[in-house]
Amino acid sequence: MRQTEDEYDWTPEAEIRTGAQARPPSGGALDSGADLELNGNLPGAYEVYDRALGQSPDDQALRVAAGRR
Repeated sequence: MRQTEDEYDWTPEAEIRTGAQARPPSGGALDSGADLELNGNLPGAYEVYDRALGQSPDDQALRVAAGRR
């Protein structure tokens, strides 16, 4: 992070979408990890997310899920 006086990084109003948002795509590792989380196996869920991130490091949904754990 950095901060510079009188310099702003923002999204133009025309690019901001309000209302219902598209859900991130679900898939194998994401669903498996979520199932483990719901059943209380948090370390197992993290392992699933971490392993999946090794194969798809740019998958935002997986990054969010792993961050929760």
